[in-house]
Amino acid sequence: MFELERNTIITSAKLSVAYRFSMILSVLTGPMFLVINLIMWRAIFSASGKETIGGFTLEQMITYLAVTLVIQFLVWDDGEQHIANKVKDGTFITYLLRPASYLWYAFLWKIGHRSVAFVIEFLPVLLVVTLLVGPQRLLAGHVGYLAGTLVMAFIIVYLIKAILGMLAFWLTRINGILMLYRVINPFLYGAFIPLSILPQAVQKVVIFLPFQFVSYVPARAFLGEYTLAGITLTPLQVFAFGTIQIFILLSIVIIMWHAAVKRFQGVGV
Repeated sequence: MFELERNTIITSAKLSVAYRFSMILSVLTGPMFLVINLIMWRAIFSASGKETIGGFTLEQMITYLAVTLVIQFLVWDDGEQHIANKVKDGTFITYLLRPASYLWYAFLWKIGHRSVAFVIEFLPVLLVVTLLVGPQRLLAGHVGYLAGTLVMAFIIVYLIKAILGMLAFWLTRINGILMLYRVINPFLYGAFIPLSILPQAVQKVVIFLPFQFVSYVPARAFLGEYTLAGITLTPLQVFAFGTIQIFILLSIVIIMWHAAVKRFQGVGV
């Protein structure tokens, strides 16, 4: 089984290299998006006349935006589209004939894909971002705390995308749902604006959702603190909270998977 897992990761990495141009393009578009955000937030702070907004100083906001940008190149996942396409054209059956579970296979595939992206996308973007915001901001962060939350973010994104993709077993078309999710997920993640800036009523809802662990939590971890909806958590509490979120999502994925396979084998999709 170990040989199968290793081959899956290697194959994914090799195929990802073939599409390296699209990854290289991200090195240009990502930093441009950051520049726009930096200009916008400098203007917001200047117009407000406040030292802090949502618990962030301008310096912290700049660091937060920089970290959330580079995070996306590590946790990106299009597994939901892959599942939907394979179910739609009927070729998903081939994955049920393999010795390893599709869910495990897809996770290994993501590891291989993101391994290539780490070199082609993440490192170049990190370099450009460092030059844009200044190395002193990124060198002063809590890298160890960030690394731990990034592992959770990587897993949580995969599980969320798996849940979305498996909707295709019950719904004829899910492109509308996927499009809607792609529009709102930056706000749910806290990638566009920190979740702590949202109204208190909204914060009291999103604090219980797993989406915050994709961008908001890692970025706050890098800054060395976690505060949302008036609640402050220690690093240990953040990891415990994230583990609970992963367990809940994994349980949903497993339940949906067993129901989806029965449906697919029983009546076809």
